Amino acid sequence: MNPGQSVFITIFHRLTLICAYKVKLDDLLIGILMKTRGIAFVGSLFALAALTAQPVSAETSMESVVRSGKLNAVVIGDELPFASKSDADFKGLAIDVVAAVKNELQAFAGKAIRLNALQVNSVQDAKDALLSGKADIACGVAYSWERAMLVDYTIPFALGGVRVLAPSGNDGTPASLAGKTVGVIKDTVAAQTLETAAPQANYVSYDSPAAALAAMRSGSVDILGGDSLWLKANKARVAANADIVPIVPYGRSGIACIIPENNSTMLNYSNIAIGKILQGYVNDVAPVQAMVNRWIGPGSAVNLKQDLIKAYYATVLSTAAQLSLR
Repeated sequence: MNPGQSVFITIFHRLTLICAYKVKLDDLLIGILMKTRGIAFVGSLFALAALTAQPVSAETSMESVVRSGKLNAVVIGDELPFASKSDADFKGLAIDVVAAVKNELQAFAGKAIRLNALQVNSVQDAKDALLSGKADIACGVAYSWERAMLVDYTIPFALGGVRVLAPSGNDGTPASLAGKTVGVIKDTVAAQTLETAAPQANYVSYDSPAAALAAMRSGSVDILGGDSLWLKANKARVAANADIVPIVPYGRSGIACIIPENNSTMLNYSNIAIGKILQGYVNDVAPVQAMVNRWIGPGSAVNLKQDLIKAYYATVLSTAAQLSLR
């Protein structure tokens, strides 16, 4: 083998390792490889790599968190049960879940990790922050098959159901919503589900959860559609005498965290953190149960029964594996 051939083969192997997961060399390319010699083909191969390989980020979210000592977490809206601003800080179930993720990452990194909250108004804004690299994680997001094409979901830590908050006497069925004006939050799973299931209603979209609740409170709309947990958590202050209907929701979806795609280490540690919360609740670990119950359990505005939460958490764990807590 002459020196020119050796250099060519070395360059080819390195390029193949870089872009093999994006470029499938078909029979035509292999034929060219077998028949072509010299520097001209090397130039062609560089051009092919430039055309087909997608840009690779300089560092993953996990690497960024470990390097900077900071976890950038998106906070969606300012409404319970998932997140609400209190003075200069945030509180809610999603915030507690993010804090648990931060603790797992801290143990992995062997150094202190600071939680940095980035408030946005919508799930779309949260997704944009993740895709742009401004944020590392967002929690309290309903599962969407379309959204899962762009971001990765953790295991869920709550179960949502699409219902409406309606005046007493309205049972929330498609027939009872026909011709009525229903407020929804723009670009949410609940909005899409309701528009498909009850197409004869008239929908008014609001840019944020806060705007939708304000419209309900002011009387701009007297029916509000959304996630059951969110409706229950805010019912008392916007429409105390209204009902959350129908009995059987229009659709259900897990509530989880989302992270940028192709960050397997971040996803793994996030799942471990959530899994520990679920297992702790099932195992009657008092601090864990107190944390969850504060937002969605007995005595909270949502007021779910503890046995119901346990059953759901056990079901989620059964799809993966139970955890041994130490």
